[in-house]
Amino acid sequence: MHLGLTLAMGLGVVLLDCHFILKLLHHIDHWSRRRLIQLQVLALPLLSLLVLGVGIRHLFDPHCLLDAPRWDHPLDVLLVLLMSTILLGAILLGLGRHVMMVGVMRRQQAIVDPAFEAQVKRLASNLHVSRFRVRLVPSSRPLALLYGIREPTILLSTWMREHLDNEELEAVLTHELIHLSRGDYLMNWVAIMLRDAFFYLPTSWRAYGQFSREKEMACDDLVVHVTRRPLALASALAKVWLHLTDGSQMQLAQMLLRKNEEGMANRVERLLSMTDTRVPTSPPRKRYLFISTLLLIVVVAVTANVALAVALVIC
Repeated sequence: MHLGLTLAMGLGVVLLDCHFILKLLHHIDHWSRRRLIQLQVLALPLLSLLVLGVGIRHLFDPHCLLDAPRWDHPLDVLLVLLMSTILLGAILLGLGRHVMMVGVMRRQQAIVDPAFEAQVKRLASNLHVSRFRVRLVPSSRPLALLYGIREPTILLSTWMREHLDNEELEAVLTHELIHLSRGDYLMNWVAIMLRDAFFYLPTSWRAYGQFSREKEMACDDLVVHVTRRPLALASALAKVWLHLTDGSQMQLAQMLLRKNEEGMANRVERLLSMTDTRVPTSPPRKRYLFISTLLLIVVVAVTANVALAVALVIC
């Protein structure tokens, strides 16, 4: 029971700190900084592993069992096994998702098209992006995505080439290349594992929801900043959206990436209302105040969890 209360207190401190950190996001509008903060909220519950690790030592300390009730030790063992199973399950589930994604995509028959590959390489050189592969696959459904960690690969369906004009296609390709340059696939993979590892914390779901939505909007902004053509990307998304709402089912890979029709509609509306193609930046004063407050909250969370772990050690 001692372990359970200590772990609950540690998670409570983390939950409270994560709540305040998410509240602070209203004061910053830079996409990259928001992403780092959201990932930090997802990672902060890992501090509870410190308490859990010390708790395992606590279970095998005979001095801590002398005055404890008979049911205390089995309950603590059950708690350790439950937490460890959840963490291990989240890791295995994350690895399974990645393997499934790579396996499904590699089974797609690729079309050799030197002109298309040259177009992608030209766009990539303008964005200073290198070390990636591009595959064009025959499909009657819209599909454009990035996958892979060791070998990042951009996959595009023939539907996209047949139904999008040149400007729309370049906007879509630029969007995927910007995902690549930002490392979004790896970040999203890590974020999903952290969300699953601490699925019982509402802040984990909230942070991941924001992260998932905003990575698309951030890439949309950067595409507009590079191409200066918000309508091209909006038109491409609208064509994909109309095809999806026409009764077509999304590919398995799109389902794994959590792309949905509602998010597509919001992105189209946002692009149509966009007039400023500059990337927003935060005022320096607000930025420093925000960073200082954020560091203070993190220090409080770390200190509290270390103190709880020490308290567990001394029984």
